Amino acid sequence: MKAKNTPRLWRNRLKEDLRRPGFKRAFQEAREELALAEQIAEAREKARLSQAGLGRAIGTTQSVISRIENGGQNLTLAMLHKIADALHRTVDIRLR
Repeated sequence: MKAKNTPRLWRNRLKEDLRRPGFKRAFQEAREELALAEQIAEAREKARLSQAGLGRAIGTTQSVISRIENGGQNLTLAMLHKIADALHRTVDIRLR
């Protein structure tokens, strides 16, 4: 009797891929960047600022804020501090 071809779930594929050191490192970096992007978007919304409003507050454009919130923009520490100040937040960076 032939075994049925069952579709691979993304979770199973991810478990396999995470065994590869290069993939695991890249995955962790992307995950951290996306988590930061989400925190920025949530803080902006809580402050009731539009992307354009936050952009004006820190001297940039709405499109830059959009890229930041979508994880498509590399952030400098200086930019992160500007964003935090505009949103009345602080930056807390830790090495573990």
